[in-house]
Amino acid sequence: TYSGRVVDNNDNPLSGVTVAISVRGLTPEEIASTDSNGNYSFSQFLQAPVGVVYFVFTKSGFTTLATDSKEVATTCSGIPLLRLMVS
Repeated sequence: TYSGRVVDNNDNPLSGVTVAISVRGLTPEEIASTDSNGNYSFSQFLQAPVGVVYFVFTKSGFTTLATDSKEVATTCSGIPLLRLMVS
């Protein structure tokens, strides 16, 4: 299971962020949206080696971010935390 939290540059949770997960940037294998607390989870996606799994985070008004699991692995209190910047 991959899960995490998305916040803005002021640490406010971002709801409605589309999060796509794939292996090595191929067609997304699963898509989720963040909840009102900015949390997302992929329960059906099988574990893969760190650096092989890619994420794309999109939300209107924010810069789209594509990153691998090494970069997403930055944690705060054990929860992967990602900041999206206003575009």
